[in-house]
Amino acid sequence: LAPDLSFMITAATDGVMRLWKVASQPPTVTLEFRGHIGEITCTACASTGLFASSGVDSSIMLWEPRNAKHVGLIKAHDGPITALSFNRDGKLLVSASVDRTCKIHSSLTGKLIVSMNHIHRITCASISLDASCVVTGAGDGTMRLWS
Repeated sequence: LAPDLSFMITAATDGVMRLWKVASQPPTVTLEFRGHIGEITCTACASTGLFASSGVDSSIMLWEPRNAKHVGLIKAHDGPITALSFNRDGKLLVSASVDRTCKIHSSLTGKLIVSMNHIHRITCASISLDASCVVTGAGDGTMRLWS
């Protein structure tokens, strides 16, 4: 769901993401996005309107939702990605994966800023709005708070 509540993005096993205009009743699909190989596992919307998607292909794609334009690709992990999260200004993007890593990337350049490791596959991750910390959860039931 976009921060301004104007649209939402859905994704599925068919590898297609759909942008839904939520102001219309019922909500209607206005754009479709294609680019991942295989199933899409996560999407996240930044406050800037940019959104990210990831999947079993281990990559993150960045999109401009107004015209379905692909604007960036981050080769992020060595396994399927399980979580994506932007900070408040949308400049930082967190990703987590079954490869047991959680990474912070610049959404502007795609550059890796830091990588954090768990002992087990990471199932969820979120960055605080002010980017002061990241919380991750793993398949063994552990949570970690990173600052």
